[in-house]
Amino acid sequence: MPSRGQHYVILPLAAWGHLRPLLFLTFNLCALHKDLQITFMVDPVVSPRIKVEMAEHPQPKSTLDRIQIIEISEINDADMVDDLKSSGKETMPIYLKALFTGVGLGGISPAFGPPTLAIFDWFQGGFVTSLKTVCTELGVPLIPAIIYTPMLAAGLYHFWGPMQNGGFAERWGLESEKLMAQGVEKYEAYERRYDKLGGTSVIIGSISLAYSRCKSGNFVIPQLSRIAITPFWGEMVYSSYLSAHMPEVKGLLLPTLQEVEGGLVAALEEALGKNVFAVGPQFGKDVWEGKKPDLISAKTADVGEVDQSALSAKKDDQVALDFLDEQLKLKGPRSVAYISLGSLFWPVKRPELLTYLISSLPVNLTFLLSDAAAMTGLTEEMKLSFEHRGKVVKFTPQWKVLSHPAVAFFISHLGSNSMVESILSEMPTIAFPFSADQSQAAYIMCDKFKVGIELQQVRSDVDGKTRWNG
Repeated sequence: MPSRGQHYVILPLAAWGHLRPLLFLTFNLCALHKDLQITFMVDPVVSPRIKVEMAEHPQPKSTLDRIQIIEISEINDADMVDDLKSSGKETMPIYLKALFTGVGLGGISPAFGPPTLAIFDWFQGGFVTSLKTVCTELGVPLIPAIIYTPMLAAGLYHFWGPMQNGGFAERWGLESEKLMAQGVEKYEAYERRYDKLGGTSVIIGSISLAYSRCKSGNFVIPQLSRIAITPFWGEMVYSSYLSAHMPEVKGLLLPTLQEVEGGLVAALEEALGKNVFAVGPQFGKDVWEGKKPDLISAKTADVGEVDQSALSAKKDDQVALDFLDEQLKLKGPRSVAYISLGSLFWPVKRPELLTYLISSLPVNLTFLLSDAAAMTGLTEEMKLSFEHRGKVVKFTPQWKVLSHPAVAFFISHLGSNSMVESILSEMPTIAFPFSADQSQAAYIMCDKFKVGIELQQVRSDVDGKTRWNG
């Protein structure tokens, strides 16, 4: 195989909050390094959304020529050359082998050369095993791998920190394995142990004590009692923990900043024995330059060749933007509360919280609610109960929505992407955190920098009287 320049393989998770930052990291890396080539491997379900995003944040041809986006799907024999038909039934090894050899699958460019580095989402825990298998079969050196997670360093320490310091992924996995050894079915074991994890303090020693302090004296595991888990989520979390400790994994990429979480970054490096690269939030040049999206042309942005799936994704965007345009005409600027609780989790064990939230809005405000979460708890009955107050849509183009003059404020779970987008758009924000690193994000934004208000009803340590910290 010929020797060429650097070729990175990036494998995101299909959840938009995980994928979008890696897409812009791809653009930004190629813009900085003129000889870098990147293969972006995606689930077909998110391809339409990627096409829309690329149309609305156009990149120079010199950048796009060095990026190939490959859809990872079930392999048909017609897609493979004969020497790859015996590669096994798993899809990922087949694609990886094609990338290393330059032959085997249509759509993979041999001009890119063999991969030299892999970046994978922390919930793609089986990727390193596939990579090792392929490199061994081909007799080539194993390329270094780096984990990307959209979490803040403080939140990730909750997951991957030492068990004796309160890190819960290791404890969750080990205690679940004990149940499995007793004959309990795997996913049932993870679910049983899940309910025992709440209320664990995380100890970070003398490093950045502000992060270990909350209203009652310490941060606890994010509000696990508020969310449910899918049968496989526990396995994914434990698998991510095991991946982070593999010697083949050389480091972590986080969307945080040394200036904000330097102490926690150092604590993670010490706990994992690996480099942690705080690369900061990833957006396009237009966002960093303060340019607001064109809300008119955004509805009709060219998505290239006729692609019904991409056009369908744009129609979803247009539903939200049309509603905001309508409210702007009817009620004027700052007349809509925008609500989004992310693309993955939802407080399904406390669905009434959303009903309370909407009913508490001022009577002169309508709302726009994004129902994009994979684990949504929004029932048809709930939608009917408050549909007279606003609009529920499946997906919102968040950067455009936050830039729309009809929006008065943003009620957010405060995932890392939403936190930064709210700041960059200068949108007043109300934090409603309930899982992952969201409570730490709320602390940073609302307690430390005081640029938001946190609704505290979902905190694990509230006294029942304090409702917000603004």
